[in-house]
Amino acid sequence: MDAWSWPTVNANSAARVYVEFGQKGNQKDDGGEAVYNIAGTPSNFQVKARKPDDFMLTISMDNVATKTSPQGSQIDLGFRHDAAVNWIMSTDEAGQWWSNSGETIDWMQQSMGSLANRTLKQITMPGSHDAGMDRYDPGTFGANFANTQSQYLNVGGQLNIGSRYFDLRPVLSNGKWVSGHYSEIENLGWVGGNGQSIEEIVSQINEYVAFCILPQKLES
Repeated sequence: MDAWSWPTVNANSAARVYVEFGQKGNQKDDGGEAVYNIAGTPSNFQVKARKPDDFMLTISMDNVATKTSPQGSQIDLGFRHDAAVNWIMSTDEAGQWWSNSGETIDWMQQSMGSLANRTLKQITMPGSHDAGMDRYDPGTFGANFANTQSQYLNVGGQLNIGSRYFDLRPVLSNGKWVSGHYSEIENLGWVGGNGQSIEEIVSQINEYVAFCILPQKLES
């Protein structure tokens, strides 16, 4: 591994780690391991990097289980060069371990034990910034994919991985309402590009409600 340095992570904090796979010789030999012991417990887990066929970061639940992942689970995070893959481990008020690796479609239903008596003001709600910008449709002069794209999943995909608050910025483009990512530049006016159509976003929200929320209510 060309870059593989993991710090101690204190409770109630996060760490950002830069990882770089070796680019010389036989890449199939690339590999890294970082073992994390959870202070005050006999539990531990590993962060692993492997490249048998493709770049991959994996959480190995060697000696710990969470509400969403049994002990021994191998949680593949993937790898995005010069972009983030995220993993969270936490406990609730009952002392149960949680991670973000389980089924996220109904995370609020799964969390009713700790959320039911709280107001929305007391809940940190996962959201999506410029949620409709998972793509780039040509816009104005100076705009391109690199400076307009904000997401790599569409709104339907964001719902499925747990996002519940969406920052949408509609614009009217060629007679059609679409998501936009624009900034006002002095002497140039508004500069930016378009993303997902509002029609498609509404359709994906309706599909999520119909197939994920309503059937669960009917069965309960």
